[in-house]
Amino acid sequence: MIKYRSQTLRQSGFTIIELLAVMMVISIMAAPFAYQHIQKFEEDRIAITVAEINDLFQSAQNYAAEQDSEWPSESDNCVSAINTLNNESYLQSFSTRSPFGTNLATSCTTGDGKRFIVSIDAVTAGNAEILNGYLPSSTVSGNLVSVSVPMPASIPALEHLLPRDGSRSMTGNLDMGGNDINNLKNLNATGEIRGASFVDNEDPNYKWDGSGESRMNYADMNYARLRNSYTEGTACTSKQVGTTNTGELMSCVSGVWKKSAGVNVGGKQNIAFNTEYCLGRAVYVYAEIRGNVRDLMGVQIVVNGSADARARADSEGWEGYESVNTILGESDCFRISHLTSSTSARRAWYRFL
Repeated sequence: MIKYRSQTLRQSGFTIIELLAVMMVISIMAAPFAYQHIQKFEEDRIAITVAEINDLFQSAQNYAAEQDSEWPSESDNCVSAINTLNNESYLQSFSTRSPFGTNLATSCTTGDGKRFIVSIDAVTAGNAEILNGYLPSSTVSGNLVSVSVPMPASIPALEHLLPRDGSRSMTGNLDMGGNDINNLKNLNATGEIRGASFVDNEDPNYKWDGSGESRMNYADMNYARLRNSYTEGTACTSKQVGTTNTGELMSCVSGVWKKSAGVNVGGKQNIAFNTEYCLGRAVYVYAEIRGNVRDLMGVQIVVNGSADARARADSEGWEGYESVNTILGESDCFRISHLTSSTSARRAWYRFL
């Protein structure tokens, strides 16, 4: 009879329970390290996002400062601002994708208080709150963070080349491209100052124009040279002053050039007593009354109905005279008369001025 011996096969290794136990221990030990790694990744993503937004804002402000205060792509409310900044080299290959894997959206406002706006989807509300803490002038709505900057007050590039504190002088010309320089207090120059005209800041009606009409309230100078000459009696514009070709001074009176402040060549023009005269020109008037016997003498010049100049005395038997004179304007009328009934000799005359 044949007998068989049974044998029990034995296998070596870990059981499933043992493996699960080991994996549980490893996961417990690795959990803090995994959390730190995830936390570091989120912090880096936030930092990169903040840096990219600041870079975008800086480029947009540089663009506005150099483009007459206009945001990039302002014509479409700045929707294409990133493409515009890339194309004009204000940015270098800047991506519209954010570190969160979402698109950056740009927009802007126009009119007073213009602002450039960037909106970003931070994926989670927690990320949005953290990002909001790093960005000034930002708002949060769920996962969306919106942040904006105003129009720049100065040109950053120019601030480097021409500091506002005056610590560095310019080494070349400053071309304003037809724009204004406002609120300038004093202007000191060692060379020429050129311009079409110079206008008074307090009253723009007063100005100096080298080739046109100028107006000023007061001028103090050593001399003034009048280059053009005019002919007496020809037409002119009232209140102008000019000279003849020999340098005689003239003024424009009632639209006609007339020599100024001179006695006319005709000399004295005798006039009668008790007669009204309206000559229409400026004149010098003289009158006198003489006596060589006792006589109460008196003479006066009546202008526009009122006594303008008068003189009276008693000759007391001696030869003497009394005289009066005055200067009248072109609109004045006058009359010469004696103050008392007198037989004394008298005469009067005028000269045109």
